[in-house]
Amino acid sequence: MKIIDAVWEKRNLGVSCYEILFDSQDALEEIKDLWGKFEEREYLVFKIPTKRVDIVDFLQCKGCKFIEVAMVFEADLRHWTLPEKLKPICEKCTYAPMNEDELAVVFEEIAKGIFKTDRVYLDPYFTHEQAAQRYINWSKDALKNGSIPYKLMYQDEIIGFSLGELGGVYSQFEGTGMGLCVQFLAIKRAMDNGEKFCRGNYSSNNTEMLKILSALNKKVVDMRYVLVKHN
Repeated sequence: MKIIDAVWEKRNLGVSCYEILFDSQDALEEIKDLWGKFEEREYLVFKIPTKRVDIVDFLQCKGCKFIEVAMVFEADLRHWTLPEKLKPICEKCTYAPMNEDELAVVFEEIAKGIFKTDRVYLDPYFTHEQAAQRYINWSKDALKNGSIPYKLMYQDEIIGFSLGELGGVYSQFEGTGMGLCVQFLAIKRAMDNGEKFCRGNYSSNNTEMLKILSALNKKVVDMRYVLVKHN
């Protein structure tokens, strides 16, 4: 078990937060004994291995609500190849560093609410504006830590961005299938950098993205139930 005092959520969402990561060996009795400590924070996020339904049952009895399955997808770049049927699209996808004006568009697009499937956006306790600001804060933190912002293009038209661990399609291209371009370019950039693996975190709420990841031969390497509680 790992208890993380997620102090950044005070800035992002205005609440104190614990993120509690369970592992498959955690004893249920120990979790019950720690419940009082968990309630020290206003917002609780529990991430539970998928086989530990006993933990899920206990948390639900304590008023916690299921909100998503957090999934980790990975491509082993040492053996990865682009599926033939996707080549006509992916060969038109490119990326390049952004200039300041293009970076400003990233924050404008995030503020519009282009991320609609994460646990904060879908939680009625928080506003959509809070959810968007959380991503803006993360993006600015990534810039401060040296991440390079990239514009993602299809046939030389900018369709989205990549910055640190974030990447997405701009609002005018939602529903056009350009999520494929975003995910392919994440793999391509990792290969260009000589990396052996390309890994990312995704929500089960984003079914279209899960289809794209499977089409690109990215495999699920971890799954966790996510439950939340507001005190």
